[in-house]
Amino acid sequence: MKKIATLIALLSCAYFCFADEEYFKTRLNLLTLEDAMQVYEGKWQGVQNLSNPDGSDVANFKIEQNYYWTVVDNQKVLVGQGFLTYMGSRIDMVTQMRMCKGYIELVLIDTNGEKIYYKGVLIRETLIWTPLYQFFLMDLQKDEFRKDDDYINFYSENLKFMKAGADGLATILIGRTAMRKERAKPVSEEAAHQLIKRGKGSLFE
Repeated sequence: MKKIATLIALLSCAYFCFADEEYFKTRLNLLTLEDAMQVYEGKWQGVQNLSNPDGSDVANFKIEQNYYWTVVDNQKVLVGQGFLTYMGSRIDMVTQMRMCKGYIELVLIDTNGEKIYYKGVLIRETLIWTPLYQFFLMDLQKDEFRKDDDYINFYSENLKFMKAGADGLATILIGRTAMRKERAKPVSEEAAHQLIKRGKGSLFE
């Protein structure tokens, strides 16, 4: 538990140590978990980067994500459906979020139909996601939202613990995602890349 507490402290505090004044002017006022769930709703477009801890790129993806409300087992659920594209290939993604007592439960359904459960808590208007079950202790993600004229911007960073390979060594990969949701009309690919340029930088550098 000490390891995961340390990682949570890193993700929840690091940006606030280096953020400029403009960030505090543009962040959304998320006071409750319900506020956080509501802001996910809608269609998003952007770019996702996967890299090694030394900063070398592993892959760069285009990403589209759509969140909408439905009812599952008599409970209101926020469903996320989207996909990543990489070198002509498409990887589909499905998630479900629901309110629990004191946290948001997120279920990630992978391409094999397996379900992985995460727990989201709100810290300083940023959602911190950790595994609901401890055998995924090293997986960690933070999501934050900012406003920009008629847009809402989404920034996410995550640490992903990969299984050990044949050499017996485990690997940590760093994922960074920037997406934009426009309130009135669809978002162009050019606008999504402009968002990435303005948000360039990392908590882990």
